[in-house]
Amino acid sequence: VWSFTPDIPLAVGAHSLAASVTTAANGESDLTDSYNFDIKVLSSGTENFDASWSFPTNSTTSSKTLLSGLSIKQEVKATSGNSGFTSGGSFQVGNKAVMLFEFPGLVQHIVFELGHYNGVGGRVEYLDKNGDIASSRTFTTYDGTSTIVLIAPEGIYYSGFRIVAGQEPAGD
Repeated sequence: VWSFTPDIPLAVGAHSLAASVTTAANGESDLTDSYNFDIKVLSSGTENFDASWSFPTNSTTSSKTLLSGLSIKQEVKATSGNSGFTSGGSFQVGNKAVMLFEFPGLVQHIVFELGHYNGVGGRVEYLDKNGDIASSRTFTTYDGTSTIVLIAPEGIYYSGFRIVAGQEPAGD
């Protein structure tokens, strides 16, 4: 039995490890077969929202990083209504706003309470480890609430999700 501890932490990503033995007489064994492995950073956390705040309605570049490391960015400002947290702790998304939620590491499970969103045709986009859209789900009601839930298959990780609010119905 032997062990090895690297001098510096290994970076996230693919690695390979092989070993050989050096004898007291300075003889060296053949190199072992490689052992391949990946270092992944998984993120988890919860937030306790006890105060309300919203993104400025005149800015498309506003962002906020929460205590858990979750970063929320307003990519497209709402045409009406505000996007942000209510005093009850739920997140609301204004009409036609686009909100990006990025985790501090990769995750396999996402559960998020969306307290209010506007518009049929709005959707949530789940982002793969490269930030590209891996899958999406369309919201089917206007002015509703929803719990966003995603449990990824084994070996699949997500870096975040995006909420794209739909257009409010004509005449409302």
